[in-house]
Amino acid sequence: KSNTFRTTQYASGIQTALPYQYAKEQSQQALEEQLNHETGDRRLDGSDLLETAAAYKDIAALVMERDERRRRWKEVEGVLPKISGPSIKIGRAATMEELLNDVKRWGIWPGDTELMTVERGVVLAAVSAKQKKQSIFPWMQDTNSEEMVVVGKWSATPLFDE
Repeated sequence: KSNTFRTTQYASGIQTALPYQYAKEQSQQALEEQLNHETGDRRLDGSDLLETAAAYKDIAALVMERDERRRRWKEVEGVLPKISGPSIKIGRAATMEELLNDVKRWGIWPGDTELMTVERGVVLAAVSAKQKKQSIFPWMQDTNSEEMVVVGKWSATPLFDE
């Protein structure tokens, strides 16, 4: 299972994904700044019980915000292009030109003439799962079902630039 994008689809997807990634990273950074022992929220030192309780409330709100932004990121992460690669560094916004010029990402795939990228994917296997169901009829107790399980990851790289 893997996503494949042409250059126009990729550029549009990246523009859609960037705000989600930025929000996720900013919320994590804000939480880490407040929890930093040297420069963070001094109310967490515990010198005043009421101030410490208020600080715990503020930290809990930051954790909830971070988790919500991560959840939103996870929703779009599976369908939009991945924002990663040798030119991408955490904390620095990549330009669209850098993403589109990443030569390890793009190639002409068999049967097509336009540049495409195949993102890293996962290998799934169908596993038979035997489950016991509660039923009043004894012959309906055992059920066999197939479940898709991730067994590995893969990536594709074009061999030729022609």
